[in-house]
Amino acid sequence: SRILGPSDFIPPMPSTNCGTNVNTSPCFGSIEVTATGGTLAGTAIEYRVGQSPAKEVQSAAMFTSNDAAQTLFCPTIKASYTPAQNRTTGMTVANVTSNPVTVNVVFTVSIGPGGAGTQYNSSAIIPAKSSVNFSKFDGNLGGMPDGTLASAKVTSSAPNSIIAVVNESNFGGDPIKSTTYTCFSEQSATQKVAAPLVKK
Repeated sequence: SRILGPSDFIPPMPSTNCGTNVNTSPCFGSIEVTATGGTLAGTAIEYRVGQSPAKEVQSAAMFTSNDAAQTLFCPTIKASYTPAQNRTTGMTVANVTSNPVTVNVVFTVSIGPGGAGTQYNSSAIIPAKSSVNFSKFDGNLGGMPDGTLASAKVTSSAPNSIIAVVNESNFGGDPIKSTTYTCFSEQSATQKVAAPLVKK
């Protein structure tokens, strides 16, 4: 295996003058890795620099070419959802094609001020090989209020064009606790699902 970090690329990914909007920041983006021979598998790992031991480590399997879809489902979206330690998510959607796509997002509330079943809508044009983050901090959750737990359905204007992950943290907590999960393609949905590990 080989470990690659933001400084290993040419040019290196910047870490200064990042700005406050991740969707225009040069310090935020997506990555595509292509093998010149054989096949690949990979994991994306996020951690806080300078912590020893590391208290925040998030990991998600990288996507294969077969994982891209036109419709994705992300089961957990949060906006300052206070019963769970003020948890907030960012949903990052990447366009894996060589052309811009338009994505439409429907957030459906499970618990929140608007009541179960309330829907909020958002959209974005994602350039080729780029990504867009949806979160309360970016103001693109369609007006979803704080204290909301919801799910997301993401639909692209092109087939087999998008992948997505959700990054969750208890911002303002001490210590900060974070997790990352991948969203699911419509074609991967089945009548039965299984969880290999359950704990109480």
